[in-house]
Amino acid sequence: NLDSDILFQIKKYLKKKYHIPTNQIKIGYSIKFTDNDCKIIGKLTYIEISNIAKSFLMHTPDIIITDKDETPKLIIEQDGKIHDDDKIVKKDQKRNKHYDKAGIPSIIINSKKLKMLKKTYQVYLDEEIEKMGINLYVISA
Repeated sequence: NLDSDILFQIKKYLKKKYHIPTNQIKIGYSIKFTDNDCKIIGKLTYIEISNIAKSFLMHTPDIIITDKDETPKLIIEQDGKIHDDDKIVKKDQKRNKHYDKAGIPSIIINSKKLKMLKKTYQVYLDEEIEKMGINLYVISA
C-alpha cells in the first residue's frame, strides 16, 4: 500500500530530524473526543471503531505525535486522491474542525497540492511545522 509506505517514511523522517522517540509517533491509532478532552484509545479494528463511534466522536488520524504522557501534540494526515471527492472533502473539513476544537494542531499533506507546489513531503512538513511554531524537539525531551 503506497499510503502506508509514505506514512512509515514520514515517521522515519520525523524520528531522525526531530529526535522523536518511536513510541511517540503513532500510526493508525484512534482518538476519542469529548467536550473538554481527547484521549488516544489505541489501535482498533474496524468493528471496534464502529461500535465506539456510536457513543463517542472519534477519529483515526494517519499519524499522531504525542508527548511522553501520550497527549496528542500534532496530527498529520496524508490525503491522497480519494480526498478529492466532494463527500470526502466535507468529512475532512469536519475532521479538521474537531482537531482544531480539541486544540491539536494538524498538518494535512495532500499529494495533489505537493505536486502543484513542487515540494517533497519533508520540505512541506518542515515548513508547516515552522509556520505553526511547533517545537517538536521539546515534545521529545
